[in-house]
Amino acid sequence: MAKNPTREELKQRISELEKEVESYAVQDKDEKYRILFEKSKDAILIMKNLLIATRQL
Repeated sequence: MAKNPTREELKQRISELEKEVESYAVQDKDEKYRILFEKSKDAILIMKNLLIATRQL
């Protein structure tokens, strides 16, 4: 018969799953912006914390 996980083991597993879900969300966001930059026919200017990233065809 399988041993039931302890409360701490369950907390650890939940934490691991949350990190995994977060990493997928970041990958999806990165992919979305990569496609936006690659497919755009217009210049794109992104300003964040006074840093500028541009791409122009």
